[in-house]
Amino acid sequence: MGPPMSCEVHLWKYELKQFPTKFSFPKVLSQDELARSQRFISREDGKRFAWVHAFQRDVLSRYLHLPSNEIQFAMGRNKKPILKTRAAKPAIHFNLSYRNKYALLAISSKTSVGVDIEEVGSLPDFAAFLSDYFSTEEQQKILEKETKEEQLSLLFTLWTMKEALVKSLTIGVKGSFATYNLCPFLQQSSGVLSLGKQRAWNISPVSIAESYKAAFAVAANQVHFKMFEYGKD
Repeated sequence: MGPPMSCEVHLWKYELKQFPTKFSFPKVLSQDELARSQRFISREDGKRFAWVHAFQRDVLSRYLHLPSNEIQFAMGRNKKPILKTRAAKPAIHFNLSYRNKYALLAISSKTSVGVDIEEVGSLPDFAAFLSDYFSTEEQQKILEKETKEEQLSLLFTLWTMKEALVKSLTIGVKGSFATYNLCPFLQQSSGVLSLGKQRAWNISPVSIAESYKAAFAVAANQVHFKMFEYGKD
């Protein structure tokens, strides 16, 4: 069975300028989420985990028409979280990613979706990372850039696209990133191309903020995409 002809994707952007006060964690998060937030060595990282997952619950509650604390999750393929809540009508697919000051939650109406956000920065072993995770054409495109800043910018653009694709496919990090050459998706304005056995894919970079790269991926012939800023809706 091929990908759906048309799919709606909503992407929710959450900027953690400062931690909000609208959530009472014991009333919103599950016991497992609370326990995980307390296991972080850094108190700041633990708070960030709690706020981001409370944000995820709050947004999903709008689609499921359920209180945030009644939403239940299960582990899907390769430990990708899925909804356990049976009252999800219509069924929705989601994926969460966060780095430092930003979080992104992707919601798809018909098929599995992947999203990734990264903060651009230097890499300890740039050459090894490039050869391990990027196709020959991708490596060439990156190394053609004149400055290290431009190289890193393109590398992280492609990396977020690959992460989003792998999360959408639910194949886990053991899948060979280098086998996916995503250069054509950068050159295709619509973002729709064939990839492997799937007839059509949308893998698109998303503008978030300076020094950040992000992307979403979904198997569909046509995507109706909307961006929302959490707290400003």
